[in-house]
Amino acid sequence: MHRPRRPGFTLIELLVVIAIIAILIALLLPAVQQAREAARRTQCRNHLKQIGLALHNYNETFNSFPTAVMYAYNAGAAASPSWRPRNHTWIAAILPYVDQGPLYNQISFSLPAYGQILQQGAVSGQQLQSQLLAEFLCPSDPGSGSPAASNGFAWTDYVVNEGYDWLDRRYAPLGGPFGVDYYCRIGDVVDGTSNTIFAGEATSMGFTGGFQRMGGGHRITDGIAATVMRASLVGTVTSGAPQSWGYPEPDGTPASGNWWSQSFAPTNPRVFRPTYHYSGCLNGEWQGPNSLHTGGGHFLMGDGSVKFLTSNMQYVVESTLSPPNSRGGGVWGALNTHAGGEPVGDF
Repeated sequence: MHRPRRPGFTLIELLVVIAIIAILIALLLPAVQQAREAARRTQCRNHLKQIGLALHNYNETFNSFPTAVMYAYNAGAAASPSWRPRNHTWIAAILPYVDQGPLYNQISFSLPAYGQILQQGAVSGQQLQSQLLAEFLCPSDPGSGSPAASNGFAWTDYVVNEGYDWLDRRYAPLGGPFGVDYYCRIGDVVDGTSNTIFAGEATSMGFTGGFQRMGGGHRITDGIAATVMRASLVGTVTSGAPQSWGYPEPDGTPASGNWWSQSFAPTNPRVFRPTYHYSGCLNGEWQGPNSLHTGGGHFLMGDGSVKFLTSNMQYVVESTLSPPNSRGGGVWGALNTHAGGEPVGDF
């Protein structure tokens, strides 16, 4: 007596089904990834909008925007200064306006930011520089893993526009609204707040990609010789104007002319202040702004709006700028000066 065969898949039919499922996954996965990145970009843009609102609230209170870094206190005479480190950043200054009042109230701005021990709440006993703030992190940036992986420093993905380079450009056409020891007022932004970048993105590890060229950058992961992060609550001196004025590094040592490394392990990043120099371009060199978003990055304008600028926007190399003049920097250069008087054009 023969039993009837149960219907089932043949091997060929099974392979066809598996192939169809694989094709569907291959078709759907990019769409899912794009949707996730779109959500991350929206969150990143909202972070910058909140920073813009905080900066303007600070301006309403103090009649100026915060300086990029409150570097040092003079314990000597005016003629022969004796500088003591402070190195508090613009991020610390706007904490009350981003719902971080409890942390702000624990900071002693009359003491150095580096090594300052917090005394209250869940952060009691922790150092100020290790406080990682979600409001200043781009969701597309995986970060350094933890402050312990970044020499005990919390990083920020959002940095203010210091100006063209390391030098004192506060009152020169190449200056940005957050220059060295500069408290910019609304009236100082003569190029117009809608035509001036106040802040942008910078990844937790920095980018490099060649001398002063827009785009083509890649994320730095090859050790201390080329790895740079922006600390959120401690501002380094490095080189240029702060060093020439005799300001000490956050730990009180003389500025060395290199961004502050403090003998960090080779696998850990070096520390830089939460600013950018626009001569480094977008996704061109580590001292410039850089982003992990495809095609460009988000930038906060002086009027509080947030624009997505592409990595291939117009920029002319340094040799045509003839500092201290700012004309010749293209659309990118024009957007990054606050009193350069250049025509901006389309962007």
